[in-house]
Amino acid sequence: MNKAVLAVDNPFEKISPDLSILGPAMNDTWVRVGSAVWAVALLFVVIKLIVGVSKMKSAEKRGYAQDASEYTGEAKVAGIALAVLVMLTVIVGSVLFVVQPGA
Repeated sequence: MNKAVLAVDNPFEKISPDLSILGPAMNDTWVRVGSAVWAVALLFVVIKLIVGVSKMKSAEKRGYAQDASEYTGEAKVAGIALAVLVMLTVIVGSVLFVVQPGA
């Protein structure tokens, strides 16, 4: 790397995101909104997974191979989305652990 680039100080080194300046009410509000959005997303994905699996089984029972493979794809996508949503706390926690100052 260029020595001039290495010599430049990071102007954001001591800055970290902090919403406490907006007060505890704002902190509580965004936590509640985030929790509600996460719960709605989980509910939506679970419903999509149940519907996809039931459509897949119905198509298999009737002998519609083309529809069964299409619904299998939908069920797989919903299952992966559910796994990601369930693991969201681990993913976000890992990212925050890696990027936190002093780690």
